[in-house]
Amino acid sequence: MKYQYFIASRWRNRDQVLDLAKKLRGKGKSVYCFLVAPQVVHRIKNDPDEDMKSFEKRNWQNDSYVKEVFKNDIEAESLYLIFDEYYPSIGTFISSLK
Repeated sequence: MKYQYFIASRWRNRDQVLDLAKKLRGKGKSVYCFLVAPQVVHRIKNDPDEDMKSFEKRNWQNDSYVKEVFKNDIEAESLYLIFDEYYPSIGTFISSLK
């Protein structure tokens, strides 16, 4: 599937990422959001800092879960949009969409 938007962020920005994805979808945009990918959605309600501490302890070179997450993220096709403007908030950005 091709997406109009691919949200890349730190897991610790969970609440802002989910808010942005929801608002983009509300505007009829297709969005790939790593937080709702099938292999991680079960972690979405965890405390972001504690969850990342646990995830970062994994041996990323040999861990099958880390490989699954990477594979899923890398396979998410997107149409790249480079922003020429700065938006001070999610609301300002969403308002600018047609």
